[in-house]
Amino acid sequence: MKSPNLVRRLRYLLLLAVVVSVAALYGLYRFGQAGKTSKTTSTPTPELGDRGLGEIRMASGTFSHVVSDKGKTIFTLDGDSYQTDPNQQIFIRGMHVQLFVGEEVYTLASKEAYFNPLTDDVTLLEEVTVSSKSGLQLSTSSLQLRQKGRLLRGDERLQFVYKELAEGEAETLRIHLHEKLYLLSGDVWMQSLPGAAHRFSLHCERLLFDQVRHHVRSDGGAILQFDDGHLQGQRLSLFLNETETFPKFIRALWGVEGWIKLAASGLAASQPARRLDYSGRSLSINFEVESTSPRQFELEGSKRKQARVLAKASPPALPSQTELRARYLVGHFENGLVAGVEGWSDVVLVEALPADPSNPIRRVSGRRATAFFTPTGDLEQAVFNENVTFLDATVEANADRATFHFAQLTGEFVGTPVHLKSDRGTLSGPVVRYDRRQGLLHATGGTRSQLTDEAGGQLLEGSPLGRGEGPIWIEADEAYLRQQPRGFLFRGAVKAWRGSYLVLADSLLGKEEEQSLVAEGHVRTVGQTVAKGEAKQPETTPIEVTAERMQYLHAEGTLAYSGSVRSLQGRRVISCQELNLKMNPDGGAERMLCEEEVEILDPASGTTITGGDSALFQIGAGEIDVRGNPVRLKDAQGRIVTGKRMIYDLESGTFRSGASLPNQPPTSEDENR
Repeated sequence: MKSPNLVRRLRYLLLLAVVVSVAALYGLYRFGQAGKTSKTTSTPTPELGDRGLGEIRMASGTFSHVVSDKGKTIFTLDGDSYQTDPNQQIFIRGMHVQLFVGEEVYTLASKEAYFNPLTDDVTLLEEVTVSSKSGLQLSTSSLQLRQKGRLLRGDERLQFVYKELAEGEAETLRIHLHEKLYLLSGDVWMQSLPGAAHRFSLHCERLLFDQVRHHVRSDGGAILQFDDGHLQGQRLSLFLNETETFPKFIRALWGVEGWIKLAASGLAASQPARRLDYSGRSLSINFEVESTSPRQFELEGSKRKQARVLAKASPPALPSQTELRARYLVGHFENGLVAGVEGWSDVVLVEALPADPSNPIRRVSGRRATAFFTPTGDLEQAVFNENVTFLDATVEANADRATFHFAQLTGEFVGTPVHLKSDRGTLSGPVVRYDRRQGLLHATGGTRSQLTDEAGGQLLEGSPLGRGEGPIWIEADEAYLRQQPRGFLFRGAVKAWRGSYLVLADSLLGKEEEQSLVAEGHVRTVGQTVAKGEAKQPETTPIEVTAERMQYLHAEGTLAYSGSVRSLQGRRVISCQELNLKMNPDGGAERMLCEEEVEILDPASGTTITGGDSALFQIGAGEIDVRGNPVRLKDAQGRIVTGKRMIYDLESGTFRSGASLPNQPPTSEDENR
């Protein structure tokens, strides 16, 4: 049997337990009543269940909580005051969060916040700020901390500053804290801070920053502007150095276009700003180490639309713009400026006036090409290779290789051979040089040409080639065709022919303003000196003339040979020092005058005439009037006759001698058979 004292003690303990239980129930009832008058979140949360409030504690109305995993603190929460709602979500005023991610520490603050102790999710509201040890500063009106401190999420417009390097805004934000991935979206823009050494701005729809790889990717019509250029495309990727202060590589995709500065700063005020515009399907830019200076760019086009760069020239060149197009273009920089651009696969260079780009001044194409720029940004030189074609207002050319010097306005074509066509005619040879300023074509290495009437064909029409048929062709070691003053020059083993009629010489010079044609050095011509139908058949036989020099004056209608002249027609030979022919308007000769050391050898009659000072041949008369002091004639029988004047009949081989004119009867002593 139990003692009375023990019973009394048990009753006392039971009564004490009942009192404590009632007190606890009353406390919970009051706590619940207070929660009914506080703010509530719009998103219901799960019941707390057996978990309760965990480590939450109340100290003078403040709130403090630590979220940890396996003994390691993930983040801490501190608030000035708090309440709970019916769903047991805790509403906190004056929230401060310390978030620990590796060595990085993030500090979050807001006027109000909700904390779900079941999921450890935090929602910060009103005047939300974020700062990090690494230099991130962010402000917005709403921010969520999710996935136990692994994700920061914002769906309201936000502003940010990063490492005192850039500032910007976006509509939404996602930060995967452990992966150090920052995702901004919705009208994203960022720019360098005021006073930055290198200014830039970036606008896009989405921006991803991978801090581990130091990689920035922007999508959705990205536009990047910087001191020395502009770049836009559907996607831009930027790789930075480890300190994120210098770019290493830029990649742009789809609908790429922009411009790069061509000239160094500090140019004279009179010099216009120069830049290289570009467009293509994709663009890559490599930068110098620890520098904002680009080293190389690669621009790629598509099958439908070529990559393109556009540069503007400056004086003394024409005030034009030059466009270079190709499937693939690579640009090289020196000291941060474009020094050269290489192109592959159907490269086209077009030069046009800015006011009329659809009407090119000149056009060049080839399989490969390289363009070079001066330090002041001028297009200096372009080199084309393989299947090169050239076209401007006066010249059309095909070659294996072509080089153009833009400051000098010159070009050089190389081929096997080069084929060139202009208003001067056609020209071919291994090497052809073109001076646009002087309108000069110069071919070397063995050339072949055909001249138009405007380029001197009219002069050649009056030469011994005039009676030939077909086009007039000229071969020479080198050839010059000039626009101003208009003319031509062929040098070295010159051969000009038209049908069976030809001119051979060491050089052939035509001056259109003077209407003159001059052949010099070992001159040999084969032609017809009379108009067809003017003389008897024997005199229509072509005449071959050799001399040291030949000159044709179109305006005066004279054709002159000089220097050891030898004329051969059939078997008849006439030699002298000077031979002058008077030409009629139809290109035939009216008369022929030989002067100095005149000799005539006519094998048909066996007659030889020597000692003449002059010999006059009136075309159509069939006679040669030879004068000298004295003239000496030797016939087939060996008889010799001398006199101051001999008139020799070309058809019969007979002669008359005497001092009288041909129409005066000769004296008995002067007339001989």
